[in-house]
Amino acid sequence: GQLGQTLAAGGQIQVRCPNCHALNAESAKFCNSCGQALSPAPAPAGATVACPKCGTQNSATAKFCTNCGQTLTGGGTPAPAQ
Repeated sequence: GQLGQTLAAGGQIQVRCPNCHALNAESAKFCNSCGQALSPAPAPAGATVACPKCGTQNSATAKFCTNCGQTLTGGGTPAPAQ
């Protein structure tokens, strides 16, 4: 299915999840709200949490890893923004 795109505050493009309609970073591979697979792209910048499974840096507010879909709630390690 087609992913809707929208411009978020700060000029960042976000994609709307085709399953739950939550907005995600354009770079997300999985929805940070429901875990639905999205289009592949690099990891987003900003405040991040490392995935306990694959080590990918994810948004500090993400519930699921954008790379592997791992649940992040309470399982990530905070990392400094770069």
